[in-house]
Amino acid sequence: MTRKLDRVVETLERHSRCLIACHISPDGDALGSMLALALALERRGKRTIRLSADGVPRQYAFLPTASRVTTRLPSRLPALAIVVDCDGIERTGPEWRRIASVSDLVDLDHHATGNTFGNAIVVEPKAAATAEIVYRLVRRMGEPIDADMAICLLTGIIIDTGRFSFANTTSTTHRIAADLTAAGADPAAICREIYENRTLEETRLIGCALASIRATPDGRVVWTSIDWPTVAAATANGKAPEDMINQLRAVRDAEVAVLFTETSDGSVRVSMRSKGAIDTSEIAAAFEGGGHPGAAGCNLEGPLSRGPSRIIPRVRNALREAGSDSRRRTR
Repeated sequence: MTRKLDRVVETLERHSRCLIACHISPDGDALGSMLALALALERRGKRTIRLSADGVPRQYAFLPTASRVTTRLPSRLPALAIVVDCDGIERTGPEWRRIASVSDLVDLDHHATGNTFGNAIVVEPKAAATAEIVYRLVRRMGEPIDADMAICLLTGIIIDTGRFSFANTTSTTHRIAADLTAAGADPAAICREIYENRTLEETRLIGCALASIRATPDGRVVWTSIDWPTVAAATANGKAPEDMINQLRAVRDAEVAVLFTETSDGSVRVSMRSKGAIDTSEIAAAFEGGGHPGAAGCNLEGPLSRGPSRIIPRVRNALREAGSDSRRRTR
């Protein structure tokens, strides 16, 4: 990875302006990686544009410089674009073709889907989060990591490791987290902002989802569906709480959890979590989605009622093909 990082550093040094973009429906790793890298580059005197096509979810508004995130590209793009945490440049949103057209395009990611792009690529599936890669890049640039960068990067690690509970958490992850904590990030404060900051209505929405949970006869797959009127009545932004799927995943005998959420246009957002039994990203990819083996998602055409009939049989089939290995309890 060192040589690849050096190539990225060389690419960065050739430009005074750059765009940094993350994937649609951004999570803490996407946003944290983007914001931390922007801060590091600005310290070196570069001007940056932070792009998240879907903006910043409320629970991540506490991240330093989150208020500077834009949802649209400017009319004139820099010659350099850096895309973080995207398994395919199309995942940056509707303006992805403009991003792909820049002179220098950098791909920083930890997805293992093989959808790489650009002329400087650092993709490391062994990294627990893209934030780990950005951490190494900033170090390679020779920049010290200050408290604001540390908060952003530790947020990414906390999200993508499930608060250090997923099997992608390594000794390297803990060492990086320790360094970020020493630099000024407060893990407890970050977790409070993300996981203990729901409104009463959002909490009731989770209860509604859990009340209608369903399971296969063997209990290995659990799922629930939430219609748009219910989501709209309980949330300000029309998006279900990010950690709702983890409530399903916590069912003792369940090896795969699936959440179907109807959106305002009638389409269906599918979120999947696996405890190691199957690779959910393969199922998501069949519907032009993406993610990781243990956490993936995609979008389906409506109606909501058809969602389970399209996804659950594929999950059950994947479990059958996995055989006895599907009883593993790792992410």
